[in-house]
Amino acid sequence: MKNKLAGYKALLWILAIPVLNVFYGILNHGNGDVSSLWTSWDDRIPFVPVFIIPYLLWYPFVLMMLVALFMKKASAYYRTLLALCLGLLASYVTFYFFQTMVTRPDASGTGVFLWLVRLVYGTDGAYNCFPSIHVLTSYLMLKGMSECRDQFSGTSRFFIQLLSWSVTISTVFVKQHVLLDIIGGIVVAEITFFAAGKWLSKLRKDMLRESPFWRWLQTWEQRVFNWCNQSISHPVLSRVLAAMTHMGGALFTLTCSLSISLLAPEPWRTAGIQSFAALAVSHLAAVLLKKLIRRPRPYLALPDTNLILKPLKDHSFPSGHTTAVFSIVVPFLFTLPALAIILLPLAAGVGLSRVYLGVHYPSDCLAGGLIGISCALLAISLI
Repeated sequence: MKNKLAGYKALLWILAIPVLNVFYGILNHGNGDVSSLWTSWDDRIPFVPVFIIPYLLWYPFVLMMLVALFMKKASAYYRTLLALCLGLLASYVTFYFFQTMVTRPDASGTGVFLWLVRLVYGTDGAYNCFPSIHVLTSYLMLKGMSECRDQFSGTSRFFIQLLSWSVTISTVFVKQHVLLDIIGGIVVAEITFFAAGKWLSKLRKDMLRESPFWRWLQTWEQRVFNWCNQSISHPVLSRVLAAMTHMGGALFTLTCSLSISLLAPEPWRTAGIQSFAALAVSHLAAVLLKKLIRRPRPYLALPDTNLILKPLKDHSFPSGHTTAVFSIVVPFLFTLPALAIILLPLAAGVGLSRVYLGVHYPSDCLAGGLIGISCALLAISLI
């Protein structure tokens, strides 16, 4: 059973999509310099509330297509997912420097379709329009399907194309986008899909493992680990880092986040709630990754490891302590940025301590820090 689950661990990369979508929420507001790409052609397109159905089917459609691509052809899955992430990043950069908006119609009235339109309007600001992410991602599903076209039946291809184009045209019929947003989404999709294909062709897994770069990367990490674990070893430093490492433990992080969320005044109370939420989500992500990736601890793989703590029974990647400490620290940095002088060195010190004490590789701690920061940003955007 465990081996079967390990075969699906690459699907976890889909979680990059909701993590990246945090930036959409941050940017989804007027910044005082908002443009409009509305043309006379958009005046001719009617408002058709029934198209809210394919519009709302977009997210499950994209997720199901990514899973289907993974099952059909792994290379198509990786290329499509990478192109999607690159497209999201390109869109967010565009939203920051060139924000557009769309004029929405009056959606008052009765009926389930109008109610769904009002729900979308109420939860999604009329900004971040060019390029359309709905169009970008739906079009990429067609590009991904083209990579393994023969592995989909004719009926499946028909319905995938129908749903993809239905999502695309729904963006203008429910007045969430204009025609130029659709064109922009398709252009960005074509560019990122092409770029992802070129990049992945040079980084195929089998070739990478045999390449000098991969061997150099492994050697470099071992050198960094040996330097932290052995070269700078000192009795005083060992005592300091052995104490500091507990700042990333469950007892300390839970106590801090819960105490502040329950007892502190605003705005610290909100920061405490955000920290607790980020801690919970990041812990689940870290545990899941540990069980799926199952990377052995360094003291099991490197015989010269200076193990200062007791041996641990779980796996190495990612570092749970580093994940936890960064997840609770980031919300307080947003509340009072000056705290970065104190909190960032402490969080980095926890990561360093895990390598120094011989229980993690540097990449374990780097991944843990990124997971913690991502979950904290997600909590901040939602709470």
